[in-house]
Amino acid sequence: MKKQLLKERFQQLAGIKPLYEQDDEDLRLEPEDNEYEDGTEFYDEEDYDFNPEDGVVDEVELDDLDFKTLKAAFPKFYQKVKFTRMQSNGEEGPYYEDAISFPNLDDSSTVIGDASALEDWKDKVSRRFGNVEIVFNDEAKNHFDRVFVADDAFNAAKDEFIRGKMSAMQRDQELGRSID
Repeated sequence: MKKQLLKERFQQLAGIKPLYEQDDEDLRLEPEDNEYEDGTEFYDEEDYDFNPEDGVVDEVELDDLDFKTLKAAFPKFYQKVKFTRMQSNGEEGPYYEDAISFPNLDDSSTVIGDASALEDWKDKVSRRFGNVEIVFNDEAKNHFDRVFVADDAFNAAKDEFIRGKMSAMQRDQELGRSID
């Protein structure tokens, strides 16, 4: 009996044909109808459309973002009021317990529990990067994937900070220091 790689055995048990056994015809796309030859679609035009559906905004410019728009983009959130506090407009307003987190440059995140927190985050980002585009994903499984800043300068600065942090950790490890 011929020896079989463990990976191939698992594929066989899962009912997956290895790529070298698959016919190239099975993998061809039909560009005119966006389907595989077996009839299943390989993408849906709607997946790439960021127009508001049912009043929900998927992407918004930072200057146009307000707390009402944020709450509309995440209908499953902003339901549980934790306490009330003075808002940036001078009125008393709710701070929500089930809030969304926005990314920061230092690889952390800021919880946007009310309009005041949103205005603080917007001010911090706009001072350095201007009117960036914010992309929402209310279906994201991870809390850190729900809001994305679609700006090359912002993401480059964030990546630079992360690389610097990694470099410092490596240097500390090389010197025998604990990084815990």
